[in-house]
Amino acid sequence: MTARRRAAYAALFIFLAAAAAYALFWVAAAKEMQKAIAGWAGAQQAVDLYVAYGSIRAEGFPAKLRGVVDEAVIGDRQGRGWRARALRVEANLLSPRSLVLSTQGGQTLDAGRYGQWRIDAPDGRARISAAGANGWRLAVSAGPWVVERLDRSQKASAAKLDFALAPDRHDPTRIEARLELNDATIAFGSEQAAIKTLKAEIAIAAAPALAEGAPAWRAAGGRADIGAFRLEVDGATLTATGALSLDAAGFPEGALETRIANPGALALLLGKFGALGAEDARKAQASLTLAALAGGGELSGLLVFKDGAVSFSGIRLARLSRVRFGPAQP
Repeated sequence: MTARRRAAYAALFIFLAAAAAYALFWVAAAKEMQKAIAGWAGAQQAVDLYVAYGSIRAEGFPAKLRGVVDEAVIGDRQGRGWRARALRVEANLLSPRSLVLSTQGGQTLDAGRYGQWRIDAPDGRARISAAGANGWRLAVSAGPWVVERLDRSQKASAAKLDFALAPDRHDPTRIEARLELNDATIAFGSEQAAIKTLKAEIAIAAAPALAEGAPAWRAAGGRADIGAFRLEVDGATLTATGALSLDAAGFPEGALETRIANPGALALLLGKFGALGAEDARKAQASLTLAALAGGGELSGLLVFKDGAVSFSGIRLARLSRVRFGPAQP
């Protein structure tokens, strides 16, 4: 055998060995991707989330690692939640436990007593990242998007949405959430509101008790710590920080340090959407506008949630509904 032929055989052997090694690597990465999805789904059992899917198919060999998750469901065991006909999964071959998901086909949301909704978010992406043995992080971005109730009575749209959810690094029973919404419109029948910006940072304490319903969550010390909140809507701006929990009757309870610019516009908006009666909305607008004159158009104080109502500077702004979630409640 000539030296040239031996060199050719050696090169062929190296190529085949490298191809076989890469194929094994791709298969291992595909298995890690499947494990990442299954692991995240299992971790949600502790926070009142039910995650299910029909199958996971890996594809894209050899250049990419992609998968399709059929009949994806994220919700609760009462049937409420989000559904997609199929999810497209993309993973980095070097980090297959970090996944990017997008939808194929229709999306729907069953919100129980709040109706069923259609979701149109063609540019929507969700990233699931594993962190440590039991850690995870979910980040969602979409824009533009439209959410519409199936009976067409309500509709919301926005140019951009960013949402992130993850357990606290030091306390896995505490879930941290961040939300940012830009250039949104909300419509209830013939009434509309234009939201320029909505930003919120909220941490939910005693998250595992959410699975047992609102009363159990309250009994376990459930609380929503609002680290930051900013809403710019119809010419009014509201910022707030503080903590809210539930009272014995199931109504939100607590107080938030609040600053409101153009509070009269906010009162009119609450009346327009039925949180206040028409006469109460006019009275609130007049009182808040008069009080704001001394502060250059702004008011600072406590936004108080108590006995099924929310008030600011002693002026009632809205009636509240009982908070209901989890298993059926009386």
